[in-house]
Amino acid sequence: KYTIDAMPNPITGPYDESTENPEGKEKLYTTEDNYGTSYVFRGNNNDVNNWVTFANHTWRIIRINGDGTLRMIYQCATPGCTDTTGEKTNAFSSAYKTEPVNDNTYVGYYYGTAASDEKPNPKYEETHSNSTPSTIAQAIDNWYNGTGTMSDYTKYLSGSTGWCNDRVVVKKVYARFEGDGTGNNATGYGPAARLIYGGIYRKIQYPTLKCGVDIQGENQESYNDFRINEIAIKRDLFTTTGSNNGNEKLSVPAALITSDELVMVGEAISVKEKHSWLYTNQVYCTMSPVRYDINDNASIIFRMVDNGVGFGGGNVVWTYGVRPVINLRTDIEFTQGTGTSSNPFIVKTNN
Repeated sequence: KYTIDAMPNPITGPYDESTENPEGKEKLYTTEDNYGTSYVFRGNNNDVNNWVTFANHTWRIIRINGDGTLRMIYQCATPGCTDTTGEKTNAFSSAYKTEPVNDNTYVGYYYGTAASDEKPNPKYEETHSNSTPSTIAQAIDNWYNGTGTMSDYTKYLSGSTGWCNDRVVVKKVYARFEGDGTGNNATGYGPAARLIYGGIYRKIQYPTLKCGVDIQGENQESYNDFRINEIAIKRDLFTTTGSNNGNEKLSVPAALITSDELVMVGEAISVKEKHSWLYTNQVYCTMSPVRYDINDNASIIFRMVDNGVGFGGGNVVWTYGVRPVINLRTDIEFTQGTGTSSNPFIVKTNN
């Protein structure tokens, strides 16, 4: 049913139906993730049929992961809802991290040791040790176990297909951010190097679905040269307890989208003219760090922006809409549907 193309690389702008899909056919784009070949639903609302009813909510498929699981993002609260913009597209609101936020550690979905009088010089490993869940991680846990009623459907979900909170430090991506990721050193992180500073400013993007990448070199061509660092995977690939891969820190199989996924689906930084199906005219956050900015005394993450702007950076202390992301197991079945908003795929459950 779907035509398949290789993911553009690099990506030089937002999704453009007239050039990437001029015939308006349903299309998937292939790229590699940590598990194999992933199939991404890249496009806008006119040519992407990826609507799913599951757990009494409506979701949309971001991609088929390399292990065959389906990564989905929350769309609206009830089965059959068709909201593509507006407040209903967020499950709830939360800060990424409440005060304090004046340390590199707070870009973490889970964070570690901040520089203080008691521990003035923590090492990188201590700073990013995943010892404490962030404000937003706790909020997703509460939603999952409470108002979202997702805990009744855990058996249909995979917690071993991870969510990437990429905290690989990349030096010399931008003059002000050459720190080592500890304390209040101004530091740039991998997602910013790939999506902002990797080429001509804000125009050339080198997204990846692989977690744990090291970016080698300083010129723009090298940002497409991804090498996997197993230590970074163990630190930054968030998985559930007992999954035997990643960091096994999550208590529930739900987290957030990444900035690389936004770009692969079709978004671009600070672009107003074109948008993918992920655009909702609402602010919502990713789990991808941009930098720790000493001038603003702030940890910065990527976020989707409202008012047609696309996506960019935001302070972790700000309040964001939250769209939880889950992975359906490989053995789930659809009982009916074609994936359109009016006829979504319906996941077979006995709940």
